[in-house]
Amino acid sequence: MKKNVRIQIADPSGNVTIFVLDPFPRSQYAEIGRQLLDDEKLGGEQVGFITGKRSLEMCGLEFCGNASRAFACCMAKAENIDHPAEMQIRVSGAEEPLNVYIDPAQNFARTQMPRPRRILTVENSGIFGLDGSRIIDLGGIMHLVTDRLCPSREQFDEIRAYVMEEWHPAAMGVMFLESAEDGCSAGSESDGVCHLSMTPYVYVADVDSTYAEGSCASGSEAAAAALSAGKTDGTYRYELTQPAGVITASCTVRNGQTAGCEIEGSVTCGEIQEYTLELS
Repeated sequence: MKKNVRIQIADPSGNVTIFVLDPFPRSQYAEIGRQLLDDEKLGGEQVGFITGKRSLEMCGLEFCGNASRAFACCMAKAENIDHPAEMQIRVSGAEEPLNVYIDPAQNFARTQMPRPRRILTVENSGIFGLDGSRIIDLGGIMHLVTDRLCPSREQFDEIRAYVMEEWHPAAMGVMFLESAEDGCSAGSESDGVCHLSMTPYVYVADVDSTYAEGSCASGSEAAAAALSAGKTDGTYRYELTQPAGVITASCTVRNGQTAGCEIEGSVTCGEIQEYTLELS
């Protein structure tokens, strides 16, 4: 069955996101998501479904910080907001509403992120070089952060099998960092910002899909949280250069615990267009 739907494509720091503006039951998310992502002309890495004026559900009901930033910018465009503003949105995988600061003229958005539920240290994984890496559980998605392994699909698949078997998250990622010492590579810190490179891979269980993403916002938060763990109280900022864009992530440590995190970066939001789906 053919069905015409309205979609909008946004680009938050290279992590191209396709928003479906028309309502669909969750039972169809995976089918629609696969079809949109398989269309190379769209160039999407993830799909979100707009379920209300300021409410978004990702295809696998996971949380995505980049999609959150892009969603706020697209909502501002729809509401003719052309000045810096703060918007409150609801996103799948986040227990509480999120506050997003947008500056349409600068194509910029900054959002608070769900505080990590827990930070784990990998032990007895059976994967060479992985033990000692951090796992950041954000609730809607779980990320393993490592600076000990070279990024590759084969390496990711091995780690994915381990994480899925141990914790069964709805979505998971591996954030491959360049070698970092004390949270920052030698000579890369200036003006209180640590500059690192990161290669993100993400797997969403519901659609059984793996993506080498252009950038990953929740993964950027996870990297910041992992690098800040164990530091003295304060706010730590990390500028993470990823394959298709740059995201700055900051985490505040209070009483030895991660008290809050934010991510920021560029966003562009395209025009609404019509797309024909083939639905079963």
